[in-house]
Amino acid sequence: MQWNDVSSWGCNLAGNNNRFLVYLDPANPPTTQVCNVDENTTSCINSSTSDLEWGTTYWWRVRATNGAQTADSAIWSFTPSPGGWWQSVGGSVYAAGSVISDIPNTALNPYLLLNGDGVHGTLFYGSSFDLGSDVPFGSCGNEVCHIAEDSSDWYVNTTYSAETYNYNWWVEFLRDEDVLDFNGNLAGQSGVKNLVGGNISGDVGTNSLVVLSSGDINITGEISVAEGGFLMVVSGGSITIDSSIGENAGGASLTGTTANIQGIFIANEIDIGDSDLHLWVGGSFVGWNGINLRRDFDGPENATEPAFTIIFRPDFIINAPDSVKRIYYPNWVRVPG
Repeated sequence: MQWNDVSSWGCNLAGNNNRFLVYLDPANPPTTQVCNVDENTTSCINSSTSDLEWGTTYWWRVRATNGAQTADSAIWSFTPSPGGWWQSVGGSVYAAGSVISDIPNTALNPYLLLNGDGVHGTLFYGSSFDLGSDVPFGSCGNEVCHIAEDSSDWYVNTTYSAETYNYNWWVEFLRDEDVLDFNGNLAGQSGVKNLVGGNISGDVGTNSLVVLSSGDINITGEISVAEGGFLMVVSGGSITIDSSIGENAGGASLTGTTANIQGIFIANEIDIGDSDLHLWVGGSFVGWNGINLRRDFDGPENATEPAFTIIFRPDFIINAPDSVKRIYYPNWVRVPG
């Protein structure tokens, strides 16, 4: 809490003792004194002002006194809230570097990995993970408590040394397929398509579709894939989701088949858009150089609800076309005999 200095302290015949007294309470008017500072200090920070409840409205005011006379400021209010955070439902999370989701203890489900159909994934990290400084809670006593819904030990410090399945890899892998150009409207499309124009949206339905693009891709509207369908989008650049896509905080929870964006998305980088809407994704994200998770309600809703939720869709593995699931031998040699 900060305030402006006074222009004149007046005169106290006994000698001035110029002080600022700060009052803070979750009720109006505030009566609990939390700071008593000299005239050269115009801020108040201590354990009473930093250990506040998320989502609770607090009122505060400043009293200036010279030892004999006092003058009170207006009464102000604020509602503290954490920053935006995210969750995964039913699937694993992997990062070659750090995994960060600042999960508050006040969350309705204060875990990175939630159960999907009774099971959750595993946290794989290369250098570190940070799941919130607002700990401890429960019996765990550190941020490991925030990892999984029904267990605290589903995490592995590891490195990834396998193939990089990026745009170039998929173009080579699908080289024998007929690849046709299309304009980004996913409705009615199937097979392997080359995106012209960079924008995609629409309903894939029960079709099976692979979209390739050597450049950046912009998701400009919702994308849906019914059970029995399949969608994989591969970009040689970045994939960016429009900030207008998502749900208002406090709405009904979505599922993998009702999420705003559905499918498997692979790119060098993925950006989910800077927005105060809750983005729901049903499927998988692969960002080889990183995933930018910028969703934030910018308000008390962050105390209970994530601004980004990704829900694993195991049906995409089952429904993937044979061209995607086939065994690949890039360096085979025919042996005479």
